[in-house]
Amino acid sequence: MRTEVYAPAGQTTEEVEAAWAEEIQQRLADVDAGVVMPVPWPEARRRILAAANGRREAR
Repeated sequence: MRTEVYAPAGQTTEEVEAAWAEEIQQRLADVDAGVVMPVPWPEARRRILAAANGRREAR
């Protein structure tokens, strides 16, 4: 499995990894605080496939 992160122009891989680590921590904090609710994979998959097919699914 490949694990390297491809950095946009002007950023190092380390900068990108640090930014993702910060993003992940913020997302986890949002879940823990009840700011967002996780969506079970079957529901997320259904929504993703619906969006890919140009439909907007009711939540």
